[in-house]
Amino acid sequence: MSERTRQGLFELRVAIAKALSIETDAGKKQELQDELDTLQEERDRHLTMISQALADELEKPIQRVEQIVRELQNEDLHVALRRAMDKLRIAKVGAASTRLVSQPSQPITTTSVGPLSSSSAVPASWMPNVTMDRVICHWTAGGYRAGGLDKFHYHIMIEGDGTLVRGKFSIADNVRNLIWNPRNYAAHTKGTNTRAIGVSVCSMAGAAEGPPLNLGTAPMLKLQWERMIEVVAQLCRIYDIAVTPTTVLGHGEVEANIGNKQSGKWDPLVLPWDLNASKTQAGTMLRQGVSDLLGN
Repeated sequence: MSERTRQGLFELRVAIAKALSIETDAGKKQELQDELDTLQEERDRHLTMISQALADELEKPIQRVEQIVRELQNEDLHVALRRAMDKLRIAKVGAASTRLVSQPSQPITTTSVGPLSSSSAVPASWMPNVTMDRVICHWTAGGYRAGGLDKFHYHIMIEGDGTLVRGKFSIADNVRNLIWNPRNYAAHTKGTNTRAIGVSVCSMAGAAEGPPLNLGTAPMLKLQWERMIEVVAQLCRIYDIAVTPTTVLGHGEVEANIGNKQSGKWDPLVLPWDLNASKTQAGTMLRQGVSDLLGN
């Protein structure tokens, strides 16, 4: 599969994720989630089908997503969807068919896992048998894809379509006394990296706390937030981490909750879909969501 096609599929999934964030009808939300799951499953099978078969496979979900986006009457979202379709080189032929013109697919080397609804979000190979004390949540302050530098800072990243990406360093690299190993671990939180897992949402490029508040060019999506809660819950279960304000928290809570100065960090405690929620409330919602998944 060409890089252009991969990027087009990624942007299509992000467009669906954005639609999920603003759609209020439960039935349509489920349809969008089902289509996102379908596209993710195709990606995880490495899309080894030939290009024409891929076009046939994508035709129905793309048409239904386009219909729902049109009904939402959100011009920015519609433009994003059309841009993704253009990258996929999909040519509409009347209202009944589409065609994708691309080179034959090739296997993709990836560290992604299944869709949001997966009951096992983080692969077992990403979670070595070590002792960890806490999980700290972040956003990357970048776009919806994990960048090269992001992979050096975080153990697990959540891209705009919900895909998980593994960082360069293992969780086990953050076990020892990090003062003596300054370049061999995921340095995600100043002075708070030892036995701490860093999970980050790929989002918030160009964001500024203000005033006025600026959400940047890639605001965190609700799907990413929900995916993060799912990931954190699994980490807490595997590493037997209690859900408290000092053990499961956002980067923006570290200074107040743990006492380690963080130079004005505020991630990931501003929710673009609920700007009335304070940072304190967002942190509480994070922990409550994790506790609910753990059955606490």
